[in-house]
Amino acid sequence: MKNLERTMLYHLITNRGQDIINSLKEGYFNGDERLLFREIKELYSNGEEINPVLLTSIDSFKIMEMVSSTGYFSTSSESEKSVNLLKEAYEKKSFKSKLGKALADLNDGLVEDAKYKLLESLREEAQEEEGVFFDSNLLSVMVHQELDNIRENKTLPDLKTGFKKIDGHVFFRPTDLVIIAGRPGMGKTAYSLSVTRNLLENGYSGKFYTLEMQPADLVKRMYSDMGQIPLGKLMTMEGLKNLTAQEQDRLDLLSNKFRSYDLEVIDVKGKYSKLDGLTASIKRSYRQKRFDFVVVDYIQLIQSDGKSEYENITEISKTLKNVAKELGIVVIALSQLNRANESQANRRPSMSHLRGSGQLEQDASVIQLLYRDEYYNEDSELKNILEVDTAKNRNGTAGKDGLYFYGDTQTILDFRRG
Repeated sequence: MKNLERTMLYHLITNRGQDIINSLKEGYFNGDERLLFREIKELYSNGEEINPVLLTSIDSFKIMEMVSSTGYFSTSSESEKSVNLLKEAYEKKSFKSKLGKALADLNDGLVEDAKYKLLESLREEAQEEEGVFFDSNLLSVMVHQELDNIRENKTLPDLKTGFKKIDGHVFFRPTDLVIIAGRPGMGKTAYSLSVTRNLLENGYSGKFYTLEMQPADLVKRMYSDMGQIPLGKLMTMEGLKNLTAQEQDRLDLLSNKFRSYDLEVIDVKGKYSKLDGLTASIKRSYRQKRFDFVVVDYIQLIQSDGKSEYENITEISKTLKNVAKELGIVVIALSQLNRANESQANRRPSMSHLRGSGQLEQDASVIQLLYRDEYYNEDSELKNILEVDTAKNRNGTAGKDGLYFYGDTQTILDFRRG
């Protein structure tokens, strides 16, 4: 491999590497070869022609020694093949290093640390085009480990909404794309904020990307619910002046409570409202500090390169699902429904009303459709009731559940009949 590194360096030194320089990483080289590559790559980046005599990262005699017995690649296919060989050697070395650390943890009795390092290594490998192939023996071990965890009541990474009836048959798993959909006025944001707060209360961490509302307005909605303070009072100066003494006291306490949550609300603007900017932001944030879930409010406001709404939503759906799989997090995305249900006698929505593309139905692990009958019918017997129809549930059963919904304070509570 050392000879291949030196042949690659000679190829670059002779100014023949413009087509491959961006495919090479510092980690593909070792020792003095790495130092020399670092200098050469910088020269390529600056568009400068390379003069071997002027290279300073290592002694010039060492440079001559490195390249004197090598040549350059005669064809582009030969150079590309050599890049792949260097990459493969680097990845094997990296994986063996991580595996060694994991085994060391096992020897020290640090089982959880070892498991984490192994899974992280496998996840990184899975991000390559070829993916990771699990044979039947490894799959069997993995499944039995998960079943043992369930039997021993160990903590599992599944996320739940915090509403008892729904949690009886619905849970969110890392890598899941969850769609919460409804027509305007059905309570999508209120429901997603309630789920978010319930997750935070249970120790999970998350990001809330808002393309519609200002972050401060989202937080006011959470304050309204948490403190049972009418939302209208928090939205205007006049309302704040009319807070009762008890409400003001609760508001002061809420500030400290909210600070304890591991939550970041992101106001999506400019380039970040485009699909590639949004996903880059999520991945960058995850690299800086890991988190468990992301909420995106809402899908139809994300810009992509599709020529039609169908193409846009299809691309957005696939990309959000890939983000969930790549990072091992839950992505909760809010979505509008089309108007078709409003022309029906029974206006309760179905998955066919998802706006823009059938791709959402295909990619999502869970789809929840929201409906409030009193929004359409003044004489409805279902006052203050939010219906949550889990129309798709890949890891459980579908079904409808009722929750109390109080719009004045954006409060959603478990619903019990009788």
